[in-house]
Amino acid sequence: MTNLTITELAAKTEHGYSFERYGQKGWESAITALRAHGLTDTQVINWMLSKHTRWAADIGNGENYGNLHGETLIKNYIARYPKFITEKELAELAE
Repeated sequence: MTNLTITELAAKTEHGYSFERYGQKGWESAITALRAHGLTDTQVINWMLSKHTRWAADIGNGENYGNLHGETLIKNYIARYPKFITEKELAELAE
Protein backbone atom coordinates (compact mmCIF):
# COMPACT_ATOMS: atom_id res chain seq x y z
CA MET A 1 0.00 0.00 0.00
CA THR A 2 1.27 3.48 -0.81
CA ASN A 3 -0.46 6.18 1.20
CA LEU A 4 2.41 8.31 2.42
CA THR A 5 3.87 11.18 0.43
CA ILE A 6 7.53 11.29 -0.56
CA THR A 7 8.07 13.97 2.10
CA GLU A 8 6.41 11.81 4.77
CA LEU A 9 8.52 8.80 3.80
CA ALA A 10 11.64 10.95 3.91
CA ALA A 11 10.74 12.16 7.40
CA LYS A 12 10.26 8.57 8.58
CA THR A 13 13.65 7.50 7.21
CA GLU A 14 15.91 10.54 7.57
CA HIS A 15 17.73 8.82 10.41
CA GLY A 16 18.83 6.19 7.88
CA TYR A 17 22.38 5.00 7.41
CA SER A 18 23.41 7.29 4.54
CA PHE A 19 21.07 10.27 4.73
CA GLU A 20 24.00 12.70 5.00
CA ARG A 21 25.47 11.42 1.74
CA TYR A 22 22.29 12.21 -0.15
CA GLY A 23 20.94 15.29 1.57
CA GLN A 24 17.22 16.01 1.74
CA LYS A 25 16.63 16.39 -2.00
CA GLY A 26 18.68 13.33 -2.89
CA TRP A 27 16.95 11.26 -0.22
CA GLU A 28 13.54 12.22 -1.54
CA SER A 29 14.58 11.48 -5.12
CA ALA A 30 15.82 8.03 -4.02
CA ILE A 31 12.40 7.38 -2.50
CA THR A 32 10.80 8.53 -5.74
CA ALA A 33 12.91 5.99 -7.65
CA LEU A 34 11.85 3.17 -5.32
CA ARG A 35 8.22 4.18 -5.71
CA ALA A 36 8.68 4.01 -9.50
CA HIS A 37 9.61 0.35 -9.01
CA GLY A 38 6.30 -0.25 -7.24
CA LEU A 39 7.53 -0.60 -3.67
CA THR A 40 4.99 -0.11 -0.89
CA ASP A 41 5.47 2.40 1.92
CA THR A 42 6.75 -0.32 4.24
CA GLN A 43 9.13 -1.66 1.60
CA VAL A 44 10.45 1.83 0.87
CA ILE A 45 10.99 2.51 4.58
CA ASN A 46 12.82 -0.79 5.10
CA TRP A 47 14.95 -0.26 2.00
CA MET A 48 15.86 3.32 2.90
CA LEU A 49 16.88 2.21 6.38
CA SER A 50 19.08 -0.57 4.99
CA LYS A 51 22.69 -0.47 3.84
CA HIS A 52 21.47 -0.49 0.24
CA THR A 53 21.44 3.30 0.39
CA ARG A 54 25.15 3.27 1.19
CA TRP A 55 25.95 0.73 -1.49
CA ALA A 56 23.98 2.73 -4.05
CA ALA A 57 25.84 5.88 -2.99
CA ASP A 58 29.14 4.09 -3.44
CA ILE A 59 28.37 3.93 -7.17
CA GLY A 60 28.72 7.72 -7.15
CA ASN A 61 32.35 7.36 -5.99
CA GLY A 62 31.92 10.01 -3.29
CA GLU A 63 31.02 12.75 -5.74
CA ASN A 64 28.77 15.53 -4.45
CA TYR A 65 28.72 14.23 -0.89
CA GLY A 66 25.58 15.59 0.75
CA ASN A 67 23.96 16.35 -2.57
CA LEU A 68 23.73 13.01 -4.32
CA HIS A 69 21.03 12.63 -6.92
CA GLY A 70 19.27 9.71 -5.33
CA GLU A 71 17.01 8.85 -8.23
CA THR A 72 19.93 8.35 -10.61
CA LEU A 73 21.93 6.39 -8.05
CA ILE A 74 19.05 4.10 -7.16
CA LYS A 75 18.17 3.51 -10.82
CA ASN A 76 21.80 2.66 -11.60
CA TYR A 77 22.11 0.46 -8.50
CA ILE A 78 18.92 -1.44 -9.23
CA ALA A 79 19.86 -1.80 -12.91
CA ARG A 80 23.16 -3.30 -11.81
CA TYR A 81 21.70 -5.41 -8.97
CA PRO A 82 18.01 -6.10 -9.69
CA LYS A 83 17.92 -8.85 -7.06
CA PHE A 84 17.92 -6.17 -4.35
CA ILE A 85 14.30 -5.23 -5.03
CA THR A 86 12.92 -8.74 -5.45
CA GLU A 87 10.13 -9.88 -3.16
CA LYS A 88 12.59 -12.21 -1.40
CA GLU A 89 15.06 -9.42 -0.65
CA LEU A 90 12.31 -7.03 0.43
CA ALA A 91 10.91 -9.68 2.78
CA GLU A 92 14.36 -10.17 4.31
CA LEU A 93 14.67 -6.43 4.93
CA ALA A 94 11.38 -6.56 6.84
CA GLU A 95 12.70 -9.21 9.25
